[in-house]
Amino acid sequence: MRTLNETKFDIRLDHTLSSKDNLFGRFSYDQAGSFVPGGAPGLAEANAFGSNENLVNHGRNIGIGWNHVFSPRALNQATLGYDRIFDYIASLGNYTCESAILGIPGADLGCSASGTSNSTAPYSEGLVSTQFTSGYWALGDRGYSPFQGGTNIYSFKDDLDLIRASMKFTPASISAPIR
Repeated sequence: MRTLNETKFDIRLDHTLSSKDNLFGRFSYDQAGSFVPGGAPGLAEANAFGSNENLVNHGRNIGIGWNHVFSPRALNQATLGYDRIFDYIASLGNYTCESAILGIPGADLGCSASGTSNSTAPYSEGLVSTQFTSGYWALGDRGYSPFQGGTNIYSFKDDLDLIRASMKFTPASISAPIR
């Protein structure tokens, strides 16, 4: 059965420093863990990319902004942001040396031929994914698991708005006929 455990929240604070300065800060948090079944118990799977997996996602976002009014015709807005997403994927057979135990040479990174863990490589990819008769079923773990990776994004933006001229409209000038 597929499971999902997720915790997420957002916090925002606004503060007026003076009649010309305003600050805001925001923090967003998302932490999710899920189990995605492959359709069969153990290391059997419905297809070559359908193994039982544990997924963990970490998401964080921070935003800070400052508005400053120089005059009725000059306004500055600066924002700073940071965004991070990081993922971990592990299949059921990871760290098990199953391929080496079954006698498939060189199939498990970090395992000896006898199926014991090798200290030079601390993990095993489990049982290599093998699809029997096309379209029926497969055995093993996904080819890209275990996986660990993510991104960090930084941003800065500054906007200065200046009003240099003004236009005055009166009701007479708007509705005057064109000659």
